[in-house]
Amino acid sequence: MATFALIAPPLTGHLNPTLALGKGLISGGHRAIYFGQADTALPVSKAGVAYRTVGLETHPPGDLAKRSRYLAQGQTLSGLRQTIATMARDTAMLVDELPDAFRRAGVDAVVTDQLEPAGALVARYLGMPYVSLANALPINRDPIVPPFFVGWGPDTSAWGRQKIRGAEWVYDLMLGAHAHVISAAAERWALGDLRTCADCLSPWADLIQIPAALDFPREHVAEQMHYVGPIRSTPAAATAGGAMEDHVWRDDGAPRVFASFGTLFGGRFDLFMQFL
Repeated sequence: MATFALIAPPLTGHLNPTLALGKGLISGGHRAIYFGQADTALPVSKAGVAYRTVGLETHPPGDLAKRSRYLAQGQTLSGLRQTIATMARDTAMLVDELPDAFRRAGVDAVVTDQLEPAGALVARYLGMPYVSLANALPINRDPIVPPFFVGWGPDTSAWGRQKIRGAEWVYDLMLGAHAHVISAAAERWALGDLRTCADCLSPWADLIQIPAALDFPREHVAEQMHYVGPIRSTPAAATAGGAMEDHVWRDDGAPRVFASFGTLFGGRFDLFMQFL
């Protein structure tokens, strides 16, 4: 029996699949423990996964409710800046807290969200294997695949490749505060030149939570990349009035596509109106 640490941002769209994977590990005879701030204790416990609180001094109870007011405004420049600052703050806390927490819990391996590099950094520092999990669009970089925040398709031309490199440079510049935390931890622990979340992806296994058919064609698919599709607990998560399918699906024979804008943009009705 191995003990797995679970690391993910405290957002529903990241927590749910991470916890579903944790429950799968538990059913396979292993231990799974989610390490996070106090406000995530309730949903983790309800999912049947063990929980360890970290960061009580910097992330006390109520912190998550305060940040939600501006995280939902991520489409504005001010909201974007605050979101990036929050990412950096969370990673800095986890980098400081997780080494001792992992040792106390007897952690053997780590499952970490692609967008929370602290799990990867600490695993490397402690010499543990770790798995990356793409709970959002995969951030795995490829010369012909544009970053997720632009509206371009893949481009194999010389100009297209240059444009994609430029977009990645802009993205890295925007996330400078987060990069500073990553590079500082990498330097402190002699982990090499790590600056971005993409630099911290697992060399063992990288789970991509979409089918390969929904990703852009890539010039190179790394051996550790596995397109596993949606990770969810069974039966389907219930809403207040019953199973999700009871409310969403209608048996009229028409094809259905379920689309989600995620935790931060689920309230953007202007985006939903584009489909009407």
